[in-house]
Amino acid sequence: MRIEKVTFKNLNSLAGTWSIDFTNERYREDGIFAITGPTGAGKSTVLDAICLALYGQTPRLATISKSTNEIMTRQTGDCFAEVVFLTGKGRYRSHWSQRRARNKPEGALQPAKQELVNLNTNEMVNLKKGIADKINELTGLDFKRFTRSMLLAQGDFAAFLKASSDDRAVILEKITGMEIYSEISEKVYRRMDEESKALKVLESQLGGIEVLADDARKEKENQRDVLTQKETELKQSQNAIQEALTWKKTVKGLEETAQALAEKDKALQNENDAFKLEAQKLQVALRAQKVDPSYEALKTIRETLKQTAQLKEKAVRDKPVAEEALKAAQAACDSSKTRWDEAENARQSAMPIISDVRLRDAAIKKQSLDLEELKKEVGSLQESINQRQKELLDKERVLSALKEETRLLEEYLKSHAGEKVLVSAYSGLEASSDHLKEIEDEIKRLQKDDKKSKTKEKELQAQLQKETQDLNALRSTAERLKNQQETVAEELKGVLQGETEQSLVTQLDALKEKRHYRQLVQSLEEHRKGLKDGAPCPLCGATHHPYAEGNIPAVDEIQTQINAVQKTLNEVIRLKNQLQELATKATLQKEAITSAETNQRLVQERLDGVIEQRREALNLIDEKKEKFALDSNAFYESVSGFGLALPMSPTEVINELLAKKTLWVKNEEAFNEKQKDLERVVSEIREIKSLKAEKEKTWQGKHSQFLQNEERLNEEKRIRTELFGDKDPDQVEKSLNDTVTQTKSSYEQMRKAADEKAGQLRTLISAIETYDRQIKETQGRELQALSLFEASLKKFGFDEQEHYFQSRLESSELESLQDKSQSLTERINRLQGEMEQNNQALAQEKAKNLTDKTIEELEAEQKANEIEQADVRETLGNILYELRGDDEAREKSKDYLRTIAAKQLIVDQWSALSGLIGSADGRKFRNYAQGITFDIMIAYANQSLMKMNDRYLLKRKNKDGLELEVQDNYQAGVIRSTKNLSGGESFIVSLALALGLSKMASQNVQVESLFLDEGFGTLDEDALENALKTLSGLHQQGKLIGVISHVQELKDRIGTQIIVTPKALGRSVLSGPGVDHLDR
Repeated sequence: MRIEKVTFKNLNSLAGTWSIDFTNERYREDGIFAITGPTGAGKSTVLDAICLALYGQTPRLATISKSTNEIMTRQTGDCFAEVVFLTGKGRYRSHWSQRRARNKPEGALQPAKQELVNLNTNEMVNLKKGIADKINELTGLDFKRFTRSMLLAQGDFAAFLKASSDDRAVILEKITGMEIYSEISEKVYRRMDEESKALKVLESQLGGIEVLADDARKEKENQRDVLTQKETELKQSQNAIQEALTWKKTVKGLEETAQALAEKDKALQNENDAFKLEAQKLQVALRAQKVDPSYEALKTIRETLKQTAQLKEKAVRDKPVAEEALKAAQAACDSSKTRWDEAENARQSAMPIISDVRLRDAAIKKQSLDLEELKKEVGSLQESINQRQKELLDKERVLSALKEETRLLEEYLKSHAGEKVLVSAYSGLEASSDHLKEIEDEIKRLQKDDKKSKTKEKELQAQLQKETQDLNALRSTAERLKNQQETVAEELKGVLQGETEQSLVTQLDALKEKRHYRQLVQSLEEHRKGLKDGAPCPLCGATHHPYAEGNIPAVDEIQTQINAVQKTLNEVIRLKNQLQELATKATLQKEAITSAETNQRLVQERLDGVIEQRREALNLIDEKKEKFALDSNAFYESVSGFGLALPMSPTEVINELLAKKTLWVKNEEAFNEKQKDLERVVSEIREIKSLKAEKEKTWQGKHSQFLQNEERLNEEKRIRTELFGDKDPDQVEKSLNDTVTQTKSSYEQMRKAADEKAGQLRTLISAIETYDRQIKETQGRELQALSLFEASLKKFGFDEQEHYFQSRLESSELESLQDKSQSLTERINRLQGEMEQNNQALAQEKAKNLTDKTIEELEAEQKANEIEQADVRETLGNILYELRGDDEAREKSKDYLRTIAAKQLIVDQWSALSGLIGSADGRKFRNYAQGITFDIMIAYANQSLMKMNDRYLLKRKNKDGLELEVQDNYQAGVIRSTKNLSGGESFIVSLALALGLSKMASQNVQVESLFLDEGFGTLDEDALENALKTLSGLHQQGKLIGVISHVQELKDRIGTQIIVTPKALGRSVLSGPGVDHLDR
């Protein structure tokens, strides 16, 4: 990866837009360049711009977001950084930017933006992830690797050289990014511990599962089988009882049903007998119903004949009235026709005069409107002239006031001319004030942190004292345990009296054997009485019998000896157990002492660290206070010429200056505005006077024209009055038209009424003729219908009409009798079917003859059987529940055993892995991996070290640690500690380590640009020469080397330089090859 160009705007002290082109031939030829300038001028900002453009962060600022941006130049509204770089995958431009709202310094920060362009294709790179991820993909370098392989900070390695072994491991982890090994080590250890605890939980849970013994389970199974058989037998018996009981209840029910049906049949017969009279009435009514159609037809014809006769009588009465109405309507129609003709003649005579008058009225109206418009123009011109006169007076008063205000503002600006410089100098003074405030806040923060550190120091001192007291107490307890051990050992020695525990056991066994023998001798007393000297013993054949005459050994004497040896042996065992217990306690106490010593040492180290931290913090506070004093003096000196009532705080000074600057700017702007207002008002007065003169001239012409037009209009009005008076021609014409329309409408209405009356008369005459014809036809149909009605009466058995009319029933009554008859018939038929069916079922059931017992006897047997079944089921259920629980427990035990076996394999695997790399604090694997990394880094560092100084060779002090030492080749290879190196030697070694890390971090990436942000002030002339030769040698490998330093010797030796020059108000500028200030 090669950085070709960096462009940035408003970063830290480098305000404005700057560009550095590293493809400039000076960089290609020399291969090494320096970024030089005083401390704090902004040298490192160039490297910050590169990091910002690529990764959106810097080594000093990890977070730049919408809520915070500490890199944007103060009093600016936007900033950006852009880098053009070359990789094996192409040439790209990465751009980062952020602005404030409306690009104003006081605006709120907006979200930062980033974009990446492929310069080979000039296309925006489509990003599925962030810019930083794409940069990592293109270059093979994430931000950490970039800052280790392309931006080297020697300060980290100086700290690395001076650190303890444990601290060096942490620093190496940070520098090399090997945190993953600590995490792996800790996670492996935690996983092993978790799996072991899980195994113990499983084993504990297995131990909590209870199962039946085999004999108990066998007995339960036998009981289950017996009870199951008995339950089956009881169910069979219950079924037989239930079947017999059901049969008995069925027979009883059928018999009761037969009796009920018989009673129901008797009642139904009585009901049928009572319905006989109504049945006869129903039969006659049904015959009369068959005659009804012919009677209804006759009835309808007679009703129609009656209605037609009535309509004819009414038409005959209405005919004379219609004839009289027709005559009256015709007379009215003739009269209205005459009035219509008269109105039309009057209208025709008046229309020529109306037309002439209408033309004259139109001319008069137009002349009146023109005259009125001309009058308005004359009035408007007069008002305009008056308004211009008023405006002229107002503007003259405004002009006088403006002259006075301008004079006063001019006097203020002359008397306060010294404050004009604040307009340009204020932002720089404000930045200086903010700088002082930052230093003051930093001092307060450091003092607050020191206060916390002081509290922490006291806490650690108290903790150290407690750890020391605890350690002393543990040591005292260990000493007491040691004395107890010695006392018990002496007591044991006194009890043994030269014997051993084994010899006492042997003595005890011998005495017990001897006691057994003597007890046997005593038990043969009867046999000894029959022995005689010289005669053989029947048991052993001996002829000498020493115990025959007495002298039998006493058993009590042997028992006393046994008790004594047993007591001694018990005491020995007790004392040995006590010694063992004391030894265990001593071991535990020793471990506790070791742990306490470790804790004491860790607390002491932490206390030393806090004390050292406080010392450095206090030194830094002193430095900050000294810088604050110097910068404060410079600040107050720069504001001494502004007439301030010193002393006051920098913030108060800035507020006072801001008020002065604001007032100056306000008055200056007001003065300029008043000057413009004066010019504007003078111009407006000239314009008003000119406009007023034009208006007066126009008024004269319009007023003369108004008088002439008014005279012509009056003459036209006189002629019209003589011709038509004051009448409105439109109203007169409308009145004439309305009269014609009304008379015409009246005539048409009268004519229509006469036509209607004639039509009504014709309708009556036609209706009378129609009614005569309908009456004749209906009388013929009446005779036919009467003949059919009489024939129907005879057919259905009615001798006369009166008998028929008496036999007819209302439809509701007829339907009721029909329903009642049908219902009675259906009930009789249904009851006969039910009786027959019930009798058949009863005969079938009785034929079964299942039992002679009564229902009560069967129910008693059934209840007894149910009680016995319930007892059996309850007992059987309990046994089955126990067996099922035992089955589940046994299956659960098998599952647990399988789970435990599988878990044990996992525990064994994690235990083995934890034994290799696991530890609670992550040290084991981290130290192992860091040891390998450490060796690789030393090898790379030695390659660079040999080029700078062949005197020293870096070595690892021991195989398991991270201690560094140097081999002095000028002193016969003697080994020296790195702590004994001089400042210049330390820098050379540290630089070699930095270059070694860079090479290691970029093994898979071709790094062609290298920036070293480090001062060379500790080097003598030879060391500086060697360091520069080494860095220049990297140019032979195709690298461009940039060195940031303020050392004068370095400036003299490196010809190509980018110079950072401080300017006023905390701003700086760049100069050098390829540098361009784009704002110019």
